[in-house]
Amino acid sequence: MKRIFYTFLTALFTTALIFPFYASAEPIGSVIQTITGPSDYIVLDETQPPPQNQDQNKKEQQKEKPDKSDDLPKDKLEKMINKAKKSVGDQVGLDCSAYIRNLFKTHLDINPGGVTDNMYYNRLVLSDDEIKKIKESGEISNKSEFNNLILTEKEFKKLKRGAVYAKRVAKKDLQPGDVVFYRDTYDCDTCNINPHITHVQIYVGKFKKGGESFDLIDTSLGNTVVDGDLLSTYTKSMKWYGAKRYYIKQ
Repeated sequence: MKRIFYTFLTALFTTALIFPFYASAEPIGSVIQTITGPSDYIVLDETQPPPQNQDQNKKEQQKEKPDKSDDLPKDKLEKMINKAKKSVGDQVGLDCSAYIRNLFKTHLDINPGGVTDNMYYNRLVLSDDEIKKIKESGEISNKSEFNNLILTEKEFKKLKRGAVYAKRVAKKDLQPGDVVFYRDTYDCDTCNINPHITHVQIYVGKFKKGGESFDLIDTSLGNTVVDGDLLSTYTKSMKWYGAKRYYIKQ
């Protein structure tokens, strides 16, 4: 009996000590907040959003921001396009590649390269897979010169501000200022890299002359500036090789 009585007194005494603290105690979340401070507050309520990683948020925001455009200066590009349109019909004494080179050098201080095949590969950024496929095609007659002209992806990443580079463009994505190339229009004795790339034009966007619509400009065999249309029978008769667009690294 004595043991039962002492056990009862111990339980009663313990309850008397704990109950006042328990009745006045704050919720555990508030206690943790008081201990750790608001900035380190641990949310126990699953309905509350979990703490976010600030460094991760910054990285995601940086990815969403577009890089500064490397597009050619709009005002200079427009002047070049307008000059090309106005010169249609003029005797310029230049073949197709020399005419394109003169346009870019005069208005944008860009040297696109020499003859048509040289001009196509000059400063063109290519992936390792693209380079491999081109070399395996058997069309490259001078691989050393080809390697000197193109830019690998590794070289592209090291370009400094102000450096000129170019990228391939699909026919459906052409914009004014893009340079268009055709293959096997004649036997090119001066093409020392790829003899199949033989003709070049500049795409200027749609414009009308004499009631007809045009979007391409180049020079004829008589060194006269002429216009053409991507959809014309004559243009379609030529074999499309590809197109490129120039940029300036910012």
